[in-house]
Amino acid sequence: MSHLEIHRIFDLIGGLGTAQDELHLQDCDGCRCRLEVWRDRLGDLRELESNAVDSSELHLLRALYRELGPRSAGRSWVARLMNGLEPASAAAVRGGLSSTLRAYEAGPFEIVLQTRPSNTEGRFDLQGQVASGGEPIPKGTHVVVTSEQGHVDRTSVDAHGEFRITAVPEGLCRLVWFGNGERIELDALAVGEQDGVSCD
Repeated sequence: MSHLEIHRIFDLIGGLGTAQDELHLQDCDGCRCRLEVWRDRLGDLRELESNAVDSSELHLLRALYRELGPRSAGRSWVARLMNGLEPASAAAVRGGLSSTLRAYEAGPFEIVLQTRPSNTEGRFDLQGQVASGGEPIPKGTHVVVTSEQGHVDRTSVDAHGEFRITAVPEGLCRLVWFGNGERIELDALAVGEQDGVSCD
């Protein structure tokens, strides 16, 4: 018996599965197991308040998990804003937001994130660094940003914990850092004139 392809597993999780897929699940222990693994991982990734997988997030998760495959749950944190520094002199000269620099804490990690206007109007560049208390940053570590407008971007993190994502649209977005079974999430990150983050 052949197994369901991964996009059909995601369709089932998102409530878009066909009757034929549902029948297949009744007879296939392997696909039922895969479905539960993916459902658990998606639940981990979306642990903050949401009750449904919307289409833009489903698109992101399909792309992400096709590349990474299932991983152990590991450890995850929601980043907490520690300090917000706004270079007032630059902002005053330009008459608006020039850039912001914010520091976050997440478990044993510290994150510094700078937001500055992009070359594209209404867009912003995010440049950050994650410090792991002197521990080396694992190979394959990356950052994914999703915006409320459906923008999705992914970039690798270098050996120094640094990353850069360009042309993020103004508004709320979510930034998630993945590395070696650990995850840091900056939820409700406001990019633009109201730059900041709101976390419980």
